[in-house]
Amino acid sequence: NDFFSVSMTVTLTGSSISPRKEAGFLLDTIGGQGQFIVNTDGHEVVVFGGPLPFYKFPMAFNSGDTITLGMTYFLNSDGKRAIIYSAGCLQSPPLEFSNNEQGIIDNSTLGGYFQIVNDSSNPSNSGTAVYQNINIGPTDLDGDGVPDALDLCPNTPPCTIVDAQGCSIDQLAPCDGPASGGVWKNHGQY
Repeated sequence: NDFFSVSMTVTLTGSSISPRKEAGFLLDTIGGQGQFIVNTDGHEVVVFGGPLPFYKFPMAFNSGDTITLGMTYFLNSDGKRAIIYSAGCLQSPPLEFSNNEQGIIDNSTLGGYFQIVNDSSNPSNSGTAVYQNINIGPTDLDGDGVPDALDLCPNTPPCTIVDAQGCSIDQLAPCDGPASGGVWKNHGQY
């Protein structure tokens, strides 16, 4: 019942593109290993394995790209454990766990993961993974960097700049009119 948000920026570079190089998160549990990774040969951003619900992002990853990966583990409105994945400015829908434990198993560990497939016929096969901006903290369902308990403007769209209270300019002063209703009377009022 320890709910959290975690994120990190990953740059994965491989020479040559194939065989596979992959990097990202590794969740190690007694129920198996879950991975949230990018890879060089399939050009995927994908989550699978262990207790983690499967999700494939509708985007391509290329060797040398830098991407921010994130996960928020939380209790949904139905009282079930769920997770939201983020990659760049995309988010998965909330996904419920289907493993027997219905969530992340106690005493699990979470860390970085990097793998290069051995290829004896390709002696120059190599790769690097650089991890930066590693953050773990309280849940942040909209991924704006402000924990839910302090967020005055929940549901901010991904990759939106917010103030210290988690509010974007559009949430504070929507173009369509004041949040209380009606329309802006003039530019000064806006």
